Amino acid sequence: MTPEDARVEAQYPAARTFLETYLAASPAERRAIFAALRPTADDYRAVFVPAVALRAARGYQMLWGNTAAWPIPPLPVFEVACASVGMLAAGATGFPGGYEAITAWLQPEPIWIAWSVSTRGRTNATQLDGLVQRAPDRWAWFPRPWKVLPPPPLPSIYEVD
Repeated sequence: MTPEDARVEAQYPAARTFLETYLAASPAERRAIFAALRPTADDYRAVFVPAVALRAARGYQMLWGNTAAWPIPPLPVFEVACASVGMLAAGATGFPGGYEAITAWLQPEPIWIAWSVSTRGRTNATQLDGLVQRAPDRWAWFPRPWKVLPPPPLPSIYEVD
């Protein structure tokens, strides 16, 4: 197992615990947990490269003014996927496809989390993504980051190494 694989594998228990806490919380507690996920300036700098951190913050500003807490179906069950930036670039299982296009804009350290929530016994699920643990007690949510970031520039055939 590579060090990167070990970092990703180590993220699963914390992600599951965080999501289980959210699912078990009362509606008022869920609103508070959700509000605490709003990224800070430090979160943006830790997750996105400097060239796009401010742009990401501006892009998510509207989301945070208009998004309700994550939906909780009756009898919820969930699946979790965790991935490093390298795994996202390779099309990590469980993640929406837009990540591959913007991995150049992501800092290499964070482990990204995607999850699906469904009702026990049902096959249709709500897909969510973009959760990042910044510290043992700090989580931030950056859903569908490719929607707020520009595509990275293509390398020029005229550049000389």
